[in-house]
This record gives sequence, structure tokens and C-alpha cells, in this order.
Amino acid sequence: MAAANLEQRLQELEAKVQELEEDWVRFIQIQLTIETMDLAKDLAKNMALRGADAVHLASALVLQRRFANAEDRLVFVAQTAS
Repeated sequence: MAAANLEQRLQELEAKVQELEEDWVRFIQIQLTIETMDLAKDLAKNMALRGADAVHLASALVLQRRFANAEDRLVFVAQTAS
């Protein structure tokens, strides 16, 4: 029974990995800059965010700033913290 349960969990994990690999091409990938890291540090400190959460929010805010004057606007769910 334990072996069957382990096998099922491994299959679920493999399915999740496959799903991530398929989704990867649709992700917006941005370079982690000093500007982003500095903002992430401030967000982590001021908003009590964990490291990865602060980096994700900082990345979204930096990206939002870059498109602030563009015709094509990006929609962000997160409230602007800066």
C-alpha cells in the first residue's frame, strides 16, 4: 500500500513538472536587477514579506513602471506599494 501511494505521488509530481515546462514559454521573464533587489529588500522589510514574495512583487512593480507610459498597459492585481 505504501508503495502504491508513493507511486501515485511520483506520478502527480511528474505531471506538475510537465505542466510547468509547458507553461514556461508563456511566462514573462525579466532580469533581476539591482533596482529590483533594492525594492525587494524594502518591501520585505516594510511589508513583512518573505524573500521570494518580495522579489515577485518588486519585479511586478518594476515592470509596471516600465510600461507606465506605454500604449499597452499591463494589469496588476497587486496594490502598488511604492
